[in-house]
Amino acid sequence: MFFSLKIGLEGAGFKRAASDYSLFTKKTNSGIAILIVYVDDIVVTGDDAEAISYKKKQLREKLDIKDLGKLKYFRGIEVARSNNGI
Repeated sequence: MFFSLKIGLEGAGFKRAASDYSLFTKKTNSGIAILIVYVDDIVVTGDDAEAISYKKKQLREKLDIKDLGKLKYFRGIEVARSNNGI
């Protein structure tokens, strides 16, 4: 799955980070979309809501995924939110 996901992301303009092969970013005129893949988890984040929404739609068309909403935990790390951010 990762290989086909990688090909799809790079074909959609995402660039794989040189320092972390599971991190993909896409800079747009509106901001940035970030995608992190770890085993069977995919985190999609950034400040370009349109790019994020479009990528999630594409992923749903190709893979059996569900959107679990706002990130709460990732790899044993709790994600805490406040008025100042994460």
